[in-house]
Amino acid sequence: MARTLNINITDISFCPYGLTSPLSYEYPAFDRFDSRTDFSLSSSMTHLAVAFRTSNLNASSGNLRKSRQTFWVNIVDHDSERIITSRTTFVEMQPWENDGIHRVDIPLRPSQLAANRYYHIEITVPGINDGTPLVSKEFRLVKVPGLEPRGFYTPHWSTLMDNAVSYDDFTDTVTTPTRYISKLMPRMEIDATGKDTYPQLYVTFLLTRNIGAWDSMPEIMITLVGETGNRITERANLITANDLYYKFLEAEEILVQMPVSRELELGGYFYAEISTLGCPIAGSVFDVYPLNDPVPGELINDDIRFIPGYTDSMGVDILIERNNELELKQQVLSAEKEKKDETTRLDSLIGLDSVKAKVVSYRRLIEFNSMREKAGLRSSNPPLHCLFLGSPGTGKTTVAKIMGEILHECGVLSKGHVVMRERSTLLGKYYSSEGENVNQALEEARGGILFIDEAYQLNQPDDPKDPGRFVLESLMTALADESNRDWMLILAGYTEPMMGLFELNPGLKSRIPESNHYIFEDFSENQLLEIAEGYLRERDFHLSAGARETLSSRLHADYMTRGKDFGNARHVINLIETDIFPAMATRVSSLNAPTIEQLSRIEQSDIPMSAPARKALTSPRPSIGFKLRS
Repeated sequence: MARTLNINITDISFCPYGLTSPLSYEYPAFDRFDSRTDFSLSSSMTHLAVAFRTSNLNASSGNLRKSRQTFWVNIVDHDSERIITSRTTFVEMQPWENDGIHRVDIPLRPSQLAANRYYHIEITVPGINDGTPLVSKEFRLVKVPGLEPRGFYTPHWSTLMDNAVSYDDFTDTVTTPTRYISKLMPRMEIDATGKDTYPQLYVTFLLTRNIGAWDSMPEIMITLVGETGNRITERANLITANDLYYKFLEAEEILVQMPVSRELELGGYFYAEISTLGCPIAGSVFDVYPLNDPVPGELINDDIRFIPGYTDSMGVDILIERNNELELKQQVLSAEKEKKDETTRLDSLIGLDSVKAKVVSYRRLIEFNSMREKAGLRSSNPPLHCLFLGSPGTGKTTVAKIMGEILHECGVLSKGHVVMRERSTLLGKYYSSEGENVNQALEEARGGILFIDEAYQLNQPDDPKDPGRFVLESLMTALADESNRDWMLILAGYTEPMMGLFELNPGLKSRIPESNHYIFEDFSENQLLEIAEGYLRERDFHLSAGARETLSSRLHADYMTRGKDFGNARHVINLIETDIFPAMATRVSSLNAPTIEQLSRIEQSDIPMSAPARKALTSPRPSIGFKLRS
């Protein structure tokens, strides 16, 4: 019976290492492999690590059996086709795995290979295709004659145009300047139709050969690097010595087109790095505007600088410094933008229609009074302090934060921040010493909002010695102080006990009129599902069709059996964090090299049943028949 191929090889990467290399004690360490094919010949080399990508040919066939394949990994002399050394490896893939990454280490001594001679790594399957390799890739070990790899070349960055460089300045035909100074010329180009949303970065530089013949010169690798040294390009661009030779003869610049990921679209500081034999020899930092800005993809001339005496650590240090500066600028811009978008933020909240309308009306009243005051007319500010009535998890804290920002923007509060307190954090260390904690909370809330959750617990009518009454007395004193209006009190809790608190304390009732009572209704079933999907989406998760249906059924069961302590949005988040995510982690961790899709998609099996459903399944079933009396 003829053998069939169950698993195919789509790509390979490799890297020689010795006992002190991270590859010798890290496994699988796939992030340490790149697209290089030239490596330094070192006397300390002990192994050649080979990483290869596999494709499961039975994944879409409906076959539920595991795919298994034995591979031969050979190191072959390029000229004589002689096998230098070989290693057998066995790969197994689950029926639902479409692809994977595997690593095999081949013992290899430097004496087995000659310097500057080409070899290739081939992977074959015994008994299939007459031994024809599934994949083959060339490599060589370059001898570095008594100097660091950076001694092979001297790179020269091209000049940068005087004005800021935008993608609009370039077409498919790219021209380059003729004068050369120590600068990087990164430039971005986007499809003129606007269909191609991914920018292309062009890096242009000139290279001088320092030593050796061209046939012994190592290849050059260009990598786009992000903050803390993370590589943005999955596969760095390689320029072979042969290509460099012809560029050198014609005295041409080397123009490298860098396809980049969505990370560059978000803007920020980056740097392009030139390296040879894994050693960086030059780099340059540049700044990119986010693509959704008025000048998408524009590179800022003042922020581009060449790094003399470049090392990779120096590039990272400069990058972090510039990103910190950029982050501070973005925080200022973000704060200003949030002030203008509070109404939009309020509208984006799920449900809470009556609360939204009340907040908007309150803001308009404040703005109206401000306009009258500026016009020289009499005006009076509306009552400030509020009552938030509703169950936990209905958005009371979120709305309080938005209100603080609105009142700060309108000039009512000097800061607009929110200080959270509850009964346990307001009671004093000693009986009747509650005023100290209340005064501390009021001081922290100066210029903002003091938010007391479950405030009804401050009043225990059945206990005449309850210390909570001292907290209420301290709050009443602060509310009556007309000299300190730069703060706001929000009392929150369940509707019935909160209204009971007001009936027992006429002072609070007079300070917080009914117009400042905000009713937070429980979320509906559909709104709970919408909250769950939004929460998952913000964290790069999504539901399969079956999982969405199951989650909807689970939330329906929870909603129909809810009690007074039902947590609404808090219940949804707890369900996701404590039940769904752990179940998904258990399932995915059993996979071999799971894909991004598998790490992101929540399946039906990850959604737990409701408590009543679990009880029905685990309860003993009644027996059928008769029982004879003895």
